[in-house]
Amino acid sequence: MNRRKKRCSKCGGKGPFYRDPRAADGLRSSCAYCHRIAGKRYRAAEEVRQRHLLRMKLYNASPAGKASQRRYCATERGKLVHREGRYRYLATEYGKAATKTRKRSYCISKRGKTTYAAARKRYRSTAKGRERHNVQSKLQRAVARGLVTRSTSCSVNDKNCAGVIHGHHEDYSKPFEVIWLCRFHHKERHRKKD
Repeated sequence: MNRRKKRCSKCGGKGPFYRDPRAADGLRSSCAYCHRIAGKRYRAAEEVRQRHLLRMKLYNASPAGKASQRRYCATERGKLVHREGRYRYLATEYGKAATKTRKRSYCISKRGKTTYAAARKRYRSTAKGRERHNVQSKLQRAVARGLVTRSTSCSVNDKNCAGVIHGHHEDYSKPFEVIWLCRFHHKERHRKKD
């Protein structure tokens, strides 16, 4: 058969055609477009999708799969894709819970405790850290003596309120002027401020 006159067996189009060494003319009977559509339909079937995912999991767990992942992650594109995937994962509820658990277990480990202690020590040796620490100590002593009353609820008071109530200083030169915030809103306020 003349390649120029070849027509797709499915849509009747003139091609282009993928190669097929088993065919008499060396080309597939369906055009590239029809072949892609058929492949998408096949892969969309749930049973096929599950089989494919299982094969991918087994390959990724194998030494060859892990080596392939390492090579890909070393490329610029791999680093970008990995970073974006991590951010998407951390945005999910499962990702947030897993991160929280991982942080908690790290914080109570021996290495975590020494790392955090060293970081606090470094921060308190800076001028900003010393000022904050001194103001927080003054407030704690004032609360203990009864000069300042600690609030039992967050001043923002919305559905996101969670955690222990903290005293937030807008101005560190005024140690007793505080806004009482829950841990969530206190972190949020500092994020906006910094």
